[in-house]
Amino acid sequence: MEHALSPTTLAELRRPRPYPAVSVLTPTHRREPEKSQDQVRLRNVVAEAKKQLEHDPAIPR
Repeated sequence: MEHALSPTTLAELRRPRPYPAVSVLTPTHRREPEKSQDQVRLRNVVAEAKKQLEHDPAIPR
């Protein structure tokens, strides 16, 4: 059984990419009640990342 994060996959993820390369990190929880809010938090973090990219003058539309 191959793991989703194999050494090959990790090496590919660490490969330098052209700007903009975005990583979205947010803590997650295993148990309720915090677990139920994880989807909302992730959605908010992704929305904020999109907003920052839209307002960055170095990124063409």
